[in-house]
Amino acid sequence: MLLLIAMVWVDERAVARLLPKGSGDLRTIPGSGYAAMFLLTAASMGFGVYGAAILQTLAGLKALTAGYVIAAEAVAWTIAGLAVSNLTGLWSGRMIRLGAVCSTLGVALSAFAFPTGQVWPVLVAGIALGGGFGLSWAFMAQKVLAGLADAERGVGAAAISTVRLTGSAAGAATAAAIANLTGLAHGLTIETAQSAGVWVFAAAVPVALAGLAASWRLGSERTTFS
Repeated sequence: MLLLIAMVWVDERAVARLLPKGSGDLRTIPGSGYAAMFLLTAASMGFGVYGAAILQTLAGLKALTAGYVIAAEAVAWTIAGLAVSNLTGLWSGRMIRLGAVCSTLGVALSAFAFPTGQVWPVLVAGIALGGGFGLSWAFMAQKVLAGLADAERGVGAAAISTVRLTGSAAGAATAAAIANLTGLAHGLTIETAQSAGVWVFAAAVPVALAGLAASWRLGSERTTFS
C-alpha cells in the first residue's frame, strides 16, 4: 500500500502520467472517484476469493453450487446497472451514494453471513455488494471523466480499468494475508472457515467505509448529466 501511494505521488510529478493530474488529491473529482473505485473494489475481494471455499466447508455445497451462490454478486451488479442506466441529472450523485452504501453494507453483512453456514444470508450480502456496484459504477466513471480536462479524458478513461485492477490485486492480497493469519494457511476446516468468514470481511469494513466517504464526497459534487 505504501508503494502504491508512492507511485501515485511520483506519477503526479511525471511528464507522461499513468493517471490524470489531480488523481491523488481527494479534494478533486477525479481524486475522490478513483479513491472510491479503488477502496470499494479492494474491500469486496474477499467475497469472490474465499466465498466459495467457505460455503463448501460450512454449508456442504458442491463447488459448482457454491460458485453459483457467489455469482449472485455479478448478477446483481448487471441487473442493478441495467435498471439505472437511463437515469440522468441529479440521479447520478444519488446513485453513487446509494450504491456505495449498499456495497459497504454487503461487506459488513458478509462478516455475519458466512460463519452461519447458511446460503440465504450469503445471497443477501452478495446482492447488496454487487447491486451497490451496479448502481454506482457507471455514474462514478461519468463523474470522473466529466471532472477532467478534454486533453486528459483518454488517460482518465484508461485509468479507470487500472484503478479497478489494482484495487482487485490489493484487496485479494490483503484478504489472503488475513485468511492465513486466521489459520487458513494450515488447512480448511470448520474452525478456520468460520474464523476466515468473520475476519476477512470484518477487516475490510474500514476500507469500505473509506470508500463510502470518498463516494459520498463524489456524489455531492455539482457535476450532473443530462
